[in-house]
Order: sequence, then C-alpha cells, then structure tokens
Amino acid sequence: MIIISKEKIYQKRINTIKKGIKNRMDISAYSKDNKYYNIAFKFDRSIVDFIKSLSGRKFLADTKSWLLFKSHDNISLLYAKYKDIINIDPAVKEEFMSFVNEETLKDYIPSEKFEFNYKLPAGIETYRHQVMTFNAMIKHKRFAVFNDMGTGKTIVGAMVIDYLYRQKEINNVLIVSPVNVMRLAWMDTIRTYFKNLSVSMLYGNYSERHDIFVNYPTLIHLINWDYLGFFNNHGFIYDCVILDESAQVRNFNTQRFKILSKFLPVKYTYILSGLPAPNSPFEYWSQFKLIDGGELLGDNFYSFRARYGYKSGYMGKIWNASTTGVKKIEELVKSKSIRFTIDQCVDLPANIEATRSIKLDKLQYRNYNEMLENFYIEIQNGSIEASNAAVKTIKLQQIAGGWIYDEDKKVCRVFDKENAKLEELKTILKEEFNGKQVLIFAYFKPHILGIRAFIESLGIKTAVVFGENTPIQTNEAIKNFRSGIVSVLIGNPASMGHGITLTETHVVVWFTPIWNLEIFEQARQRVHRIGLKHKTYEIFLQAEDTIEEDIYIALKEKKSLAKVILDSIENRTKKKGD
Repeated sequence: MIIISKEKIYQKRINTIKKGIKNRMDISAYSKDNKYYNIAFKFDRSIVDFIKSLSGRKFLADTKSWLLFKSHDNISLLYAKYKDIINIDPAVKEEFMSFVNEETLKDYIPSEKFEFNYKLPAGIETYRHQVMTFNAMIKHKRFAVFNDMGTGKTIVGAMVIDYLYRQKEINNVLIVSPVNVMRLAWMDTIRTYFKNLSVSMLYGNYSERHDIFVNYPTLIHLINWDYLGFFNNHGFIYDCVILDESAQVRNFNTQRFKILSKFLPVKYTYILSGLPAPNSPFEYWSQFKLIDGGELLGDNFYSFRARYGYKSGYMGKIWNASTTGVKKIEELVKSKSIRFTIDQCVDLPANIEATRSIKLDKLQYRNYNEMLENFYIEIQNGSIEASNAAVKTIKLQQIAGGWIYDEDKKVCRVFDKENAKLEELKTILKEEFNGKQVLIFAYFKPHILGIRAFIESLGIKTAVVFGENTPIQTNEAIKNFRSGIVSVLIGNPASMGHGITLTETHVVVWFTPIWNLEIFEQARQRVHRIGLKHKTYEIFLQAEDTIEEDIYIALKEKKSLAKVILDSIENRTKKKGD
C-alpha cells in the first residue's frame, strides 16, 4: 500500500517501515519545502529505479527517504504506475490529485510487452519516448511522428534507417527537410553516430545536384524542400522516405505536394512534425495522403472536407471543421501517428538548448570580411587590446545581425534580399512554436527594431524592452507578455536583469550573442527561476563562420571573452588568407 499523508504522522510511519512492515510506502508533505513530497518505503529496487527516472528527485540519507518535486509530470507518472495501491490522506488528496493528468500520460508508461530489439550505436543514449517512437515507426512502416520540437525526432529517424538497413529492408533513403535542419541536424547526426550509413546532400545548383546524384551514390540523400523539382528529371529510386517538418506540404495546392504525390507513398514512408496542422485539421489530409495514398483520410480532399466540415462566412466561402468532425479527424490521425509533448518527456532536461547555424548572404559576408581584415590590421598595430576588444568588435556582431550604424550614426542594412536570421525566426514563430510565448534577446537597437517590424509584418503582436523604454513602458511590455496579450517579447538582455520574472516563456531565442557573461547569465535567469512549471527551449542563432560562433562557446564555457575575441579575429583572418 502507498499512503500519502500529512507531515505530522510521517516519522511514525518511517519507524513502522524500518521495523520491516512490507508492501507500504508513505508519501507525505515535506514541511521544510512545500515544493516537494517526502517518500519513504522499505527498500524495493524497482521503486528506487522508478523514482530515479523522475525529475527533481533527491535522496535524504538521514531518513533514507526521497524528496519528489511536485509537478504534473512526476505526480502523473507516479499515479499512473501505482494508482491501484495508493492510499491518499484526505488532508493532501485535493492538492495531490490536482497534479494528476492521467488522460495525457495513460499511454506514456512503457508496457511490459514493449521490446527494443536494436543495438544502439556507441555514444547514443535514448529516452523512453524515443524508444516507443522507434518501435511504432518500425511496426507501422507508413507512420506520422508528431512529437514536440526538441524531443529528438532526428535521432529516432536515423535509428530507424540504421535498423531497416541492417535488416536489409531498404536500399535507398530520401530525407526532405529545411536546409538548416538538413545540414545541422541530419548530416551531423548521421556522420557522428551512424558511420556505417553513407549520406550526401543534393544541394547547390542543378548541375551540382545532378553530379552528386549520378556519380556519388550513397544510401541516404538529403534534399531541401525547395529542390524537389529535381526529381521531375531524375529517377525516384527510394524505398524509404522521411518528410521532416511535413507541415511544409499541409496545403495540397503547393508544388511540393504535387511533386511528392507522383512518387509517394513508398514501402517505408514517414512524416515528422511538431506542429503538423497549425491552422486547421483539414491540413492533415495532404500529409497523410503522402503517407498512405488516401487510405486513412480518403483519396479526395474535397470529399474529406465535406465529410468533416461545413461552410460559413460570406456566400459560404469559408470552410470550418465541425465539432464532431474535429474529434473524428483526431481519432483517425491518432491511429496512424504518435505524439509526445515536451512536458510528457519527463526524463528530458528542463531546458533544451539548440544552436542553429545561419548562413549569411554574399553582401553580409563581404561587409563582414572587410571589417574583419581592418580589425586584424589594428590588432597587429596594437590598436586593439584585450581591454577594448569587445567594444571594437561590436560592428562585426552588428553585421552578423543584418544592420549596422554608419559613421553618421544612421542605420544601414547590410544584407541583400533576405536576412537569414529573420527567416529562421519566421520558421520558429510560424511553424515550430506557433502560439507559444517567445522571448527574443537582441543586443543592438537596430536589430531590435528590425526584428519587431519583421515579426509584426507576420501578424504577430510584439512588445519591446530596451534602453530607450521608460520604466512605465518596460512594465507595460512585460505585463502584456506575461498575460498573453502579446506572444513575443523582444529585449536587450542588459535591460532585462535583476527583478524581472518571465516564467511564462516557452522559447528563448538569442538573435545575437552578448559579450558580457554576467548579463548573459542574468538574462537566462529571467526564465529559469521559481514559478517555471514547464520545460523550455533555448535557441542560439549564430552566423556561420563568424565571431558569433566563438562568443557563444566562450559564454557557455564561461571563458574570458576579451581574449576569445582577439584570438577569433586573428585565427579567422589567417584562415581566409590561407
């Protein structure tokens, strides 16, 4: 029996357990810190292992008991696993049950029948939700993975490819993904952990892609969503296809969908997305059509829409899914997909970090390299030293962000057609974390104003906090963000230090790094503090082949930034001269 009781009877029951009474666990309030429950039981290895899998648990050596952090994740998992033997004291029952979300987690606990018959490559450690996702993909062959961003869909996809290849089930694999995901996630993951799998990118101009396709055969081809037209003139040789960020084909009128529908489904066809249908459940149709050729949701979109929706608006031109239609679509989708939210994945870290390398355009690189060479000359002449290195190199950071002050203090745009960092922000806000509260850190005023104008052009409400704000304006901006009136807060980290709490934030994006370690850490603590009740993402946008790469490394490793900056300028300038 598991008994959840008040602190005043805790010690009595501890003593009872120590005397050897079997089959009983006491879970009591912990008087020293209201954030925890105190758990005591006669030693049982299976219970110990289970508690160790939960987040925020601590062992108290003096009482040989455990402290369990009060969270929806922990209590739901505890209840789901031990609900048949839990006896909850009335004094704490209401609080305890308020943490339980049994419906959300009923499928989370791995069953005894679950087997993971696969030898992982060296260096990979999987989480429970990844094991379950892997097995589901192998079992169903044509399947959708809708796990949240940051839960490790890429590594699972690579594991599936590895397993199927070892079983001689597949001969040619195509992975379609956004360009940054293609290079930084898929390519890096496969080359680092799956050295037995050959991989190449169908990237560059048409002749370069043709040359790779014809003359350098590999098991896996990676291709950007924008290059799918390539297969109109080349054979589609694949028996395994993974569509990463499948929301890219949620509209069946797009060229992407039309091209893929000529070739899909194949023997193993998978789609991956954390947000597959951001606007309407009707957006599932085209994605599942590519998976199974219309088996689940029907072969014709208009019939599908008529079956589950109704007309509204002026002259009946707007289609909406009916209440029963939404439920039916969800039931059908669940039958051929798996989904774990980030908060269900309790064994993941509380803060999930990701670095995204952003390739600047030619104009930015030209401006950047000219400035870099000038600073190198100044270092050689002794004009730049450790004491003034950060200040002197501000212009390099400004160029990497897309805007710079000229000699007359006027703002100049230094990119050509598109700011690649802004385009990545668009993906984050519209595709990956649509509707979530997002905090964007940018250090320079031109960047903050440029980001705000761009995001508001997308129809997203923003607020800003930077040096020119009055205290009233700052308070109003933070209040609007915390209350959800605006979903994006853009701020200078130096203006968001002590005393500000932003625990409503789900995603933190660093548009540019800051060279001050203290301010960097203080800014991060605006989110990661008491009151945070969910997992968070922290995304670092770093301009590829620039000083930003070195600054981020120095910040995370708490190194001296002044020396790092000087070394970075010298080393990067020498590389370009070689």
